[in-house]
Amino acid sequence: MSTDFPFYRLATEFPDAIPWLLGLKVQASYTAGSVTLKKEHRLDAVLLPDDPQLPRLLVEFQGFRDEDILRRIASSAALYCEKERYSGVLHLAVVFTEEAFAKDLEPVCLQLAEQRVVSLQPQCLVLGPDLEAKILASGRPELIPLLPLCVRSRARIREETAEWRKRIDASPLQLAEKGQLIGLLGAFVLHRLGSMGVSEINRLLGGFMLEDTQVGRELMEMGRIKGYDEGLEKGIEKGIEKGIEKGRAEGIEKGLEKGLVSARNNILNLVTFRFRSASPRIIHLIGHLSSLETASSALLAVFAAESLEALEATLSALAADDE
Repeated sequence: MSTDFPFYRLATEFPDAIPWLLGLKVQASYTAGSVTLKKEHRLDAVLLPDDPQLPRLLVEFQGFRDEDILRRIASSAALYCEKERYSGVLHLAVVFTEEAFAKDLEPVCLQLAEQRVVSLQPQCLVLGPDLEAKILASGRPELIPLLPLCVRSRARIREETAEWRKRIDASPLQLAEKGQLIGLLGAFVLHRLGSMGVSEINRLLGGFMLEDTQVGRELMEMGRIKGYDEGLEKGIEKGIEKGIEKGRAEGIEKGLEKGLVSARNNILNLVTFRFRSASPRIIHLIGHLSSLETASSALLAVFAAESLEALEATLSALAADDE
C-alpha cells in the first residue's frame, strides 16, 4: 500500500503536525495542499505559513527505495518556484518510512562555471524508534497515526494499535477530528501489516468501525489500497451486478440506476485518488453520467488522463454524446 494517500490526508487535515515532525521550531500556522507541476509531476504536500517571512515547506513521503528522490525534490522545487512565481525561501524535506530507503543517496549539487558548486540538500527524516518516543512524549494526538511506521515489530503493531487508538480518544480534539485520526491510524497499520478484512482491522483498533470514517470508506473502495485499480473495477462490476440482481425483483430500470449510482461514486473516488481533488465541473459531469456504457468510458478516461483539465474535456465530450 502506498503511503502517499494517508500522508496527504494527514498533511491536509493536520498541517501543523508536519513542521513539528521536521523539527521546525516556528510559531506559525500552516495550510497544506498538493501541487501538480507538469503532467503527473506532483508534490506530496506544500505547506504555506501564515507568516510570509517563514519558509514554505515542500515535503515528499517516500515508502520505497528511489535513487533519484533527492534530485526529484530539487527539480520539484525549481518547477514550483516557476509555476508559483515564488522567489522566497523553501524548506525541502523527504520523510522516509525505512532507514534503508534513505541510505547512501547521492547528494544533489550543480557544478557551475568558475568552479562554483551549489548544493541542493533537502532534509531527510526517517520514521523510526527514536521518533516513536518523541511522538509519545509530545502529547500531540495528530502524530499518533504515524506510530505504526515508527515501530519495526509487526507483532508490536498488532498489540499496541488499540492503545494508540485510546490515546486519540483521550485527546481534547473534536469527535470528527478523532475519527479522522483513527482512520489514518488504520491506514498506516494496513501499510505495515498488509491488506486485511475490515473486521480484522476493526478488531486491532479496539472495536472501532473504520468503515464509518471517510478514510476507511476510501480504503475499502480502493480494495484496502492494495491493487487499487483492480479493486475499483471489481467494485464497479459488483455494484452493477447487485443493481441488476435487485432489479429482477424491483424492476430492471431501478436496478440499473442503482448500478449506475455505484459506478459514479467509484469513478469520483478514483479521480480523488489520482488527482487529490475533483473540480466542481468534474463532479457535475460524473453525477450526470446517464448510462453504464458511458460510465465505463469515463472510468477508462480517468485512468488515461494526464491532468484534471484533460479529464474534464473528455467527460464533457462523453456528456455531449449522451445528449
